[in-house]
Order: sequence, then C-alpha cells, then structure tokens
Amino acid sequence: PPAGAPRRAVARAAAPQKAAPQWFSALIPAGGGGGGAFGAAGRQEAGVWSLHLFPEASGALCLDGSPGGVYVQRGSGEDAGRWVVHLQGGGWCVNEDECALRAGTDLGSSSAWSRRPLFELTGMVDSGSGGIMSGDATVNPKFSSWSKAWLMYCDGASFAGDAEEASSGVDPSGERKTLYFRGRRHLGAMMEVLRGEGLDSATRDVLLTGSSGRAG
Repeated sequence: PPAGAPRRAVARAAAPQKAAPQWFSALIPAGGGGGGAFGAAGRQEAGVWSLHLFPEASGALCLDGSPGGVYVQRGSGEDAGRWVVHLQGGGWCVNEDECALRAGTDLGSSSAWSRRPLFELTGMVDSGSGGIMSGDATVNPKFSSWSKAWLMYCDGASFAGDAEEASSGVDPSGERKTLYFRGRRHLGAMMEVLRGEGLDSATRDVLLTGSSGRAG
C-alpha cells in the first residue's frame, strides 16, 4: 500500500554558497551529454544539499506535472569522486484516484520541496540525510565525505512509468486532476545532473541504495 502522507522536508539553511560509468550508461537518455540544461550553473559547494529540478525537455515530471528533481551533496577531499546514490521510497498508488490524492503530497509533487541549500534533509520518507547519507563522520564514518545524491520519488510507481500521454484521476474532494506517469525518465534526468556534478570521475566506487523506490 502507498505510504502515508509525508512530512515536508525541513532543514537549516546553509550559506549560499563527463562519460558516465559503464554500468549506469543505460540510464543516459539517447543523445544526452554533459552540460546543456543540466550543469550550466556549475558544481556546487561541498557539504550542503542543493535541489536540482529537471528541465522541461527531460519530460521527467511528478504525478501533478511539476518537475522531478534530485538533491545533491558534494563530497570532500579524495572521496569527492565516490558516490552514494539513493532512490527514495514511499510505496505506490494503485489506481488513478489514489494517484490524484498522492499528487497533492510531496510524494506526487515538487511544489513544496525546499529550493534552499540545506545542511540536512529531514522529515522525509527514508529518514532523509541520516545514516549512510549523513555528512557527520561520527554517525557515518565510512561514507560521510562521499558525494551523495537523493533522487526524490514523486511518480507513484517506483520510477517505472514512461507514458507520453497524461492520464487523470479524481481526488477525495471530487476534483479531477491531470496525472503524469514518467518515473522512468527521472533516472536519465538524474544521471545528467550527476554527470555535471562529477559522477564521470567516479571510476571505481558508486553505491546505489534505495527503499521501495529502488525497483527503478
């Protein structure tokens, strides 16, 4: 069953601040490459989480039609070229009406995701930036200095959908909502972002983790 309505991410604001690995190459969109709409702003400062919303051209939409996205935290020192990539979980919606309800939450829309640079991701399904995703060496001595990516889950079907045409469902208030099932495209869009953040230099160590969304 789908997870309960998630809490919004809350965090302390921080001060402002190439070819992909072969085993991940299938996730790169055909004709895709580094730069372009995905990396024009340059790499971010180490130690903070920044949200990268996917451009319209990627087609990587949440259920409600808002852009999907990935939070990225750059690592430090010699570990900056090592990555932990997490696919957020959160269950499924099993029919259009359930998905219409879900489209009004953080698991179906990016409208309430924090756009500010963050020191921590908290209040999320999968516990945000705790555990293996923590940048605190006392909590996470092995991976704290690695670069990290947190792919937000907002398609309701474990990153599996790739429907060009929109669908629709009726939410509990009786409102009919347009729905997009484009989760598969979020994977390719994420890879373009991470290429711009230096994933291509991760020649040896990339750890892929996830919860119920890991089926992508």
